[in-house]
Amino acid sequence: VEPREGLQVYGKYVEGFRPPQIQEAMFSGLHIGATSNIIGVWRFFPNTEILPEESRTWEVGLNASYDDVLRSGDSLRFKASAFSSEIDNYVTIAYVTLPNQVPGFMTNGGAFVNLLDRSTFKGVELEASYDTGRFYVGASYTHLESELNTDRFNQYIWGGAVPGYEIFEDGPVFSIAVPPRHKATLDLGVRLFDERLTLGGRVHYASESRHGGSEIQGRQAVIPSHTLFDLYGSYKINEATTASFSITNLTDLAHGDALATGLVLAP
Repeated sequence: VEPREGLQVYGKYVEGFRPPQIQEAMFSGLHIGATSNIIGVWRFFPNTEILPEESRTWEVGLNASYDDVLRSGDSLRFKASAFSSEIDNYVTIAYVTLPNQVPGFMTNGGAFVNLLDRSTFKGVELEASYDTGRFYVGASYTHLESELNTDRFNQYIWGGAVPGYEIFEDGPVFSIAVPPRHKATLDLGVRLFDERLTLGGRVHYASESRHGGSEIQGRQAVIPSHTLFDLYGSYKINEATTASFSITNLTDLAHGDALATGLVLAP
């Protein structure tokens, strides 16, 4: 709905269905470094009974677009949205317990599983930009509340060794990424020589995040908050050729990627 020129208000409802990937259903084998397929060696197991993820998302927001605000030829853009998403059967890797060929023995390993409790994500996104042609500035901010609810999943995906076992037993999630609660970006730049040369810089901020599933793992795998600085530029040589450069993480700050698959340093 556009109540006035330049202003748009919207609402959106989306239902999503994501079948398991081939890897999530069939991934198997020995852990990196293992040399024999024996009891006690950490393995990965396939889970052909894994269910698809199903999601429901509500979103409301507004978009604003205005020209000639402070001076002739400038432009102002603004976007805001609030969203809430619920996901059933969220897929992650967890420790599972399987019957071994030897009666009474159990083999432990990892497999992709569905979380039994609903995972929820809700938050707010803001974005604004102002451009005069010669100078420009843009900023964005995201606030995200994540409740992954990793406590319950089916630890015995292939059945148990003892009749009457509890099918929905708690166990530690092996690897799960919890996004930062706060993320922000600031972008500043200037255009020179009839806008053929562009020089700019960006600042990125991410608040603390964590990896792991159980509370113990979560406390051991905290990724600290960090602020990064980037520089970039481009020069239009002619209509067919443009030269560009960029320097990311200008201060060479050691930091972790909040959504990486493991606890490794980002470049």
